[in-house]
Amino acid sequence: ENAPALRFTADFSGLEDADVLLASGVLQFIEDPFCLLHAQSRLPRHVILNKVPAYPLQPAVTLHNMGTAFCPYHLFNRGELVRAFETLGYRLVDEWGLPGVGCQIPLHPEHSIGSYSGFYFTRSGQ
Repeated sequence: ENAPALRFTADFSGLEDADVLLASGVLQFIEDPFCLLHAQSRLPRHVILNKVPAYPLQPAVTLHNMGTAFCPYHLFNRGELVRAFETLGYRLVDEWGLPGVGCQIPLHPEHSIGSYSGFYFTRSGQ
């Protein structure tokens, strides 16, 4: 697409040089995503999160069946998630639901999430 400045990465090592952090369907797999963000000397101006299991209940960790293995999977309290980004200097600009993208927790159905969420945060210059 002739966009030489556009780069993608699978780790946080280049985050200090990024203008936008796009995390789609991954935040719930990171052990402590906010610790990783707090450790950066510079944060991106824009953060776009998509496919986030956020709900009004207390945060929880369950297991995600990947077919060949199980891995920890965070369920975020929506308010705490937003406040964590506000603590980093971001403000919530927009959010959206993803009907049809969710999770069922068989032994604790009260923690099932019928629709994951997306969030757009921005922050002023550093």
